[in-house]
Amino acid sequence: MDSHSQFILSQCAQRMYLLKLLHHQGLPDAQLSVIANAVIISRFLYALSAWGEFLSVELVNRINAFLFLTSAAFWLSSGSYDCSRTYE
Repeated sequence: MDSHSQFILSQCAQRMYLLKLLHHQGLPDAQLSVIANAVIISRFLYALSAWGEFLSVELVNRINAFLFLTSAAFWLSSGSYDCSRTYE
């Protein structure tokens, strides 16, 4: 489970870099928010109900930190993503 979670975190970090490039190219914040929800947030939340209970506390904290960073960086409407609340 750890290697899969690490893979998803690294994949989403690459996608976040892509969003930063789009921001520097002048893409409006509203579109950046939509893209961030589509390519980053959805990646975590899609199957979290299935494998979320098997994550260690450390991985839950890392995912929550990444989701918070993403939501703060791209002004997402719901800035309080918490993966531990998602699978309860």
